[in-house]
Amino acid sequence: MWASISALFADSSATPSAGVAARLGPCGDPAELVVVTFNIGLGRGSRFGASNWTGRSRQALEAHLQAVAVHIAAASPDLVVLNEADLDSTWSKRTNQPVVLGESAGLRYVVTQRNVDVALPFVAFRFGNAILSRYPLSDCGRVVFAALSRWERILAGNH
Repeated sequence: MWASISALFADSSATPSAGVAARLGPCGDPAELVVVTFNIGLGRGSRFGASNWTGRSRQALEAHLQAVAVHIAAASPDLVVLNEADLDSTWSKRTNQPVVLGESAGLRYVVTQRNVDVALPFVAFRFGNAILSRYPLSDCGRVVFAALSRWERILAGNH
């Protein structure tokens, strides 16, 4: 479910940054909306076949997320859709990746949706998708599509 709407900064005003001012229409309404999608692969990095359980330090994980944030910010997006984002998993040192990326890329508002949410005594797997936005998000909810077949419902679950 899309949930956890949170302003990343104490100031919750929706005033766009100076970089966005050129994209506003004469009444201050957005004349253009820049949308970016990014599959961050649970923050594993770019090495093909990399495992989530790499044993990287927290500092290495944070450095990788900062590099991702630089790429996101370079596009000057209004809205970013993240796929495969860790929300509080053991293998990512319990880092909420969408919050870190939103904070670092200047996108104040974050909405998350968990595909997996499993916690055991010594390990947690929480990951899914997220939306990062320059503008406030409201009335966020889940849209459930019917499975196309019985087997899809059994094997793929409720998507």
